[in-house]
Amino acid sequence: AAGEPAGGASAAAEPAGGASAAAEPAGGTSAAGEPDGGASAAAEPAPGEPEVLPLGELRLGTDGVRIELHAGGARHGPGPVPVGRYELFADFGFGLRSQGHLVDMVEGRVTTVRCNTLRHQCDADN
Repeated sequence: AAGEPAGGASAAAEPAGGASAAAEPAGGTSAAGEPDGGASAAAEPAPGEPEVLPLGELRLGTDGVRIELHAGGARHGPGPVPVGRYELFADFGFGLRSQGHLVDMVEGRVTTVRCNTLRHQCDADN
């Protein structure tokens, strides 16, 4: 009977030791690693990545023409555009038509599309 309570006491001491050991690393991590833990935590919630997508900037250098970039079902007009390769479409008043060009949007780069309204053709400067 004495062995059982002692074993129970040891078992009780072990979880308490485990709990304090668990508390110590948690305390050590938060005290010593708050900046690292905070940075990791901020970097880990990558579900926010859509907000941090690398973007390029699409600009139109010709008035009176509507342009769009198409890829994988996505369509983007002038402004911020996610990095990638897109097909260029333009509307000269008769609906959007492919211009037969692929445009590479690069992070931090401004890509300007200039159109010839007489020939109904557009080119990108990349």
